[in-house]
Amino acid sequence: MKFDSPVRSRRNDIRTRLWLARLTGLLAMLVLPTVWAASPEATVRDATQALIQAVEANRDAIQRNPDQVKTLIEEFVAPQIDFEVMSRVILGQHWRTATPDQRVRFVQAFRGFLIQFYTTAIKEYVVQEGIPEQVSVEVIPLRAEPTGRSTRVMSRILQNGRAPVEVSYGLYRTDQNGWRLIDIQVQGISLVINYRQSFSRELQTSGLDDLIANLEARDNPA
Repeated sequence: MKFDSPVRSRRNDIRTRLWLARLTGLLAMLVLPTVWAASPEATVRDATQALIQAVEANRDAIQRNPDQVKTLIEEFVAPQIDFEVMSRVILGQHWRTATPDQRVRFVQAFRGFLIQFYTTAIKEYVVQEGIPEQVSVEVIPLRAEPTGRSTRVMSRILQNGRAPVEVSYGLYRTDQNGWRLIDIQVQGISLVINYRQSFSRELQTSGLDDLIANLEARDNPA
């Protein structure tokens, strides 16, 4: 079963566009900070060099062994994502009717599925294209300080010799962890909306338990 494309018409074009957007989304996450700062912009802006330097320092090792990508994602990307909030938005009404056990299982299964998906995508990219050179982030300041628990930070990913890629980060503020990532939009394609649409048909036809089982299977391919 595939979750890649929520739209069946224009199948090849849509799948290609979504795959490229998701891959660019991973590159965007790979310049996220390792420690959340006081403001959303600072979250994206002030500490981006930490992970860029980590990627650069491990460039040769990653080229030799692309499997190290998953370790990098687990260490630098996963801790910055609020998988529970993301899961609530993706499931919508199905989250409200799910049992506590189903909620826990879905969050865990979706986390594993997402990390595995991006690990595979970036490994393929590294093997085919190599690690991008001179990646930096231009953050667009917010017009006003956010007053609620959620906001969106606009940015552009700048890569040497390539056109800038517009990326916006959906952030949610928790009392325990400060600002955490709950969505990425790359060139207008939202990760959360994409998966919400993609999972919707499975939920309608087979139910939440089957969706969880399919996600677990994708996380642990045979």
